Amino acid sequence: MPTEATWTPPRTSCPHPEYWHAADSDSTEDEVGDLIAGLVTGLQPELVVETGSAFGYTTEKIGRALQANGHGLCCSLEIDEERAEIAAERCAGLPVAVSAESSLDFEPPARIDLLFSDSDYTLRRREVERFVEWMDVGAFVVIHDTTSGERGHHVDMRHEVERLEWGGVLKAIYLPTPRGLAICQLL
Repeated sequence: MPTEATWTPPRTSCPHPEYWHAADSDSTEDEVGDLIAGLVTGLQPELVVETGSAFGYTTEKIGRALQANGHGLCCSLEIDEERAEIAAERCAGLPVAVSAESSLDFEPPARIDLLFSDSDYTLRRREVERFVEWMDVGAFVVIHDTTSGERGHHVDMRHEVERLEWGGVLKAIYLPTPRGLAICQLL
């Protein structure tokens, strides 16, 4: 698997992107996918919603964690039908339902315990705001691509997360991964 340095340049908060790996420039860093799977193991959610499945690498990790937990479901959303099909095939036999639909149209089947937002950059803040009605205080929201500063072709989502913080929706902790990751809790 190529190193993340292939797509993300070094910066002050993450001087060694080569320590991380990603299958391609659209997929979450492999090690970040492991972290999200660890959250699934540690938090024991009943419903995980992932937006932006891409090719299903992190989706599969979430599904394997849910399977090991012995309960729970991941609803993963991907607007690109071809990618959704690849993700669904990767997750066959796991407690994962991949849908080729927009996060702005999706109706969750139950209360969301963990939301992993990694969809189209222009939708992320709106989808978090939309899914709040299906989440209880204390639920977790993880948002990818939240580094500050220039990172090649990736867009910085940190300002969108900060708008949600200022609006009193959630509280975030920013992790200095190559593309950035915010682990947030609903207020």
